[in-house]
Amino acid sequence: LGGEVIVRGLLLSERLALFAGIREDGNAFAHLPSMLAATVQDADGLQVFSEQEWEAFGAKHFEAALSLFAVARKLSGLDAEVAEKN
Repeated sequence: LGGEVIVRGLLLSERLALFAGIREDGNAFAHLPSMLAATVQDADGLQVFSEQEWEAFGAKHFEAALSLFAVARKLSGLDAEVAEKN
């Protein structure tokens, strides 16, 4: 990415939209680019990449994209929800 980024948790509206999309298609990982677009910011709090740009970035830098997704998921409380269901 060429520098440091800030990863934040999802806002309520973003979280609801994510869950609605997952319910529709049943594939949480299909929403990875949209989650990264919503949660990864630069030092000024601006979006680093659009969903399409995250698609391209993830194709070339798969591990980095998954690492950022894991941080966003944890900050959004999604890991805790999965643990509770299990």
